[in-house]
Amino acid sequence: MEELKVLFASSVFSNGERPSGGAGEAAIWMPILALFTGARLNEIGSLRLGDVSQENGIDLLFIRDGKTENARRKVPLHDEIKRLGFLDYVAQCREGSVGSDTKLFPLVKTGSEKAESGPFSQWWGRYARRSVPDRAKAFHSFRHTVKRALRNAGVDKTLRDAVMGHEAEDVAEAYGLDEDGSGFEIAILHQAISKIDYPGLNIVLAPALLPKN
Repeated sequence: MEELKVLFASSVFSNGERPSGGAGEAAIWMPILALFTGARLNEIGSLRLGDVSQENGIDLLFIRDGKTENARRKVPLHDEIKRLGFLDYVAQCREGSVGSDTKLFPLVKTGSEKAESGPFSQWWGRYARRSVPDRAKAFHSFRHTVKRALRNAGVDKTLRDAVMGHEAEDVAEAYGLDEDGSGFEIAILHQAISKIDYPGLNIVLAPALLPKN
């Protein structure tokens, strides 16, 4: 928790700095989305505007492709993501877009097929290490943090796996999935996501400054 506090009080978040390697607004939104969804870096980096939608009054991300067959899933947006203004960012992107297939984070550079967001990952590693020197902590650590938060909140393993796109250990768990790969109603997934909590973490975002190297 102390590392999260220091990390999200760093210059990108608290001073509005946008280093060129951070790919514009991706520098703030990709870590925040990871912290409150548990999604993988490539899953977030490949999101399109049409992947941010609403179902039964619940705002969500539709992750279409990922590391495993179970990666295709709908992930409701945590209230903290919305409080910080993510939907406002999406609305601004839509104003200047040419369609729903427009990338949500257009400045995220493409690397190899196995690591589409590799350049961003490298930048994040350098940036985050200024606040958290531990080299074992990488962008993927957000995923572990979310899994721990869900476990601590008492969320059932099958539901945790559905939120995070893990492969089911029991073949029977593949039965009853809808056309989008989900085995749960969106309201149930939203209840699970809402249980992610980081007591004492108060993220305050400053307006963006001009990009710098």
